[in-house]
Amino acid sequence: MRNLYGKKIDLYPWQEEALARVRDRSALIAAPTGSGKTVIAYRWAEIGEERRRRVIFTAPIKALSNERYLELRALFGEEMVGILTGDVKRNPEAPLLCMTQEVYANRFSRLPHQRVIVDEIHYMVHNPDRARAYAEGIAGTHPESDLLFLSATVDAPRFLEYLSRLAARPLELIEQNRRPVPIHYLDRQPSERKLWEKLAPVLVFVFSYKGVMGLAGELYHSAQGRIGRPERERIRELAKRYRVDRPDLLRLATGGVAIYHGTLLYKEKLFVERLARENLLLAVAATDALSLGINLPVRTVLFAQLARYISGPVTKMEFLQMAGRAGRPNLQEAGYVGFLETRFEARGFDTERLFRTLKKKSLEPLRVRPLPSIKRILNQTPIEEELERLTTLSFPSLHPQELLAFQRMVELSMDEIEQSARLLHKRARAGERLLEVLRRIYFDEFSVSENLGLAKMLVLEGKIDARQEIRQIRGRVRSEGEALKELLQFRRFLHLLDPEEVAGADALEQAIVCLDEFVLHPEALEASRL
Repeated sequence: MRNLYGKKIDLYPWQEEALARVRDRSALIAAPTGSGKTVIAYRWAEIGEERRRRVIFTAPIKALSNERYLELRALFGEEMVGILTGDVKRNPEAPLLCMTQEVYANRFSRLPHQRVIVDEIHYMVHNPDRARAYAEGIAGTHPESDLLFLSATVDAPRFLEYLSRLAARPLELIEQNRRPVPIHYLDRQPSERKLWEKLAPVLVFVFSYKGVMGLAGELYHSAQGRIGRPERERIRELAKRYRVDRPDLLRLATGGVAIYHGTLLYKEKLFVERLARENLLLAVAATDALSLGINLPVRTVLFAQLARYISGPVTKMEFLQMAGRAGRPNLQEAGYVGFLETRFEARGFDTERLFRTLKKKSLEPLRVRPLPSIKRILNQTPIEEELERLTTLSFPSLHPQELLAFQRMVELSMDEIEQSARLLHKRARAGERLLEVLRRIYFDEFSVSENLGLAKMLVLEGKIDARQEIRQIRGRVRSEGEALKELLQFRRFLHLLDPEEVAGADALEQAIVCLDEFVLHPEALEASRL
């Protein structure tokens, strides 16, 4: 097997031992970012694969599913590989499938004789809004299917206890704390000369769009003259291949500096990742959108910020996840992690002091808190039963105060729905019809108010006009990336409706493709990978 750079992959001793232990078993592999968990997963899938046995790869975000899909297509051929993410559907009967956790939970978890690889499983710890899909999918997995969980550094024994209970089966624990590429923590902020001559390429984390753009500008001016003409020409060539024409992104990139944040278009993120893989960048200023397993190799990680605007300092697990991006096997002999005092986003915290504290801090106790499902309650699940389900899916068990808080959250949502039904009944004698429609189309990615607005439109007008939603999205968002995100979300919602209930679906497809032609057609990227 070869990696994305065409180099043959030789297993480390710990990987060989892990494979021997998990050959025919379900397991949790907890190891630092960049330690080689994915290689074990591929071999585990090959070991257990029979032509009648499906292999499923789940990922927390669609970009990771797309990346895995393209990688598997290159390894096994397009006939063998499919993808199902809510945005993209290709070859759904293939023996190798890539999908989001929601698709797995809803459509595949109850099928027997599958080998299921759940990548970035620690994601459910930090994301209550997505934890429900993880927990339900794991709990619903057929007893005759095998599960392999891949996690970054966590409280592995406690996580194993939780996942074993949830999956109702024993799990083998493979825990590896050593990295193939060692990380060295820097004692002081690097000088400008050391930054560019010894530590580049560097990834600098800051947690807002404003901070990313400001920091990228400073890095760009500091790095002036360090990118040669051949590199600039290659960057422009790749921009054409990925059809990237955003002026600020291109100006920074040709100076060796890139930006990476949640409001970039999908193709713009792919462009930045490609530049990093070809070693054309000196620095990337990024939000924690890059803390997941996106393939963007760097030598050094620097923290320009370690506290978020609302939630305050990052957790130890988040710190390790971001720091773990430093140093990649076969590319660097060592990785470096440090801090960078800047004028951006200090939020009243001293970045150096937080950095030194987090280095020494222990991992936080494991805590998984899925959210209640309004759709289940709309479809006749009693609130008490829903709260019992939450208790089963949570870790550790919910405290009485937490149960009361969840109960109050549900009651407020149901009060809003019932009040809307009463008002609509007075206006149009359609209150019960509103509830019927909501039971069918309620979309967990939307708020209660958004769901009510769409359900009312369907009740009163008989159709939902996608063209109207396109106009509203364009009027309220500030960037193309935000517009694309909302258009894709609305498109996923429309999949819940009958075709005759939707007007202007073609206009929606066109609006999405006009913004980013790759997001619905990731296979078109293969020509750009040349």
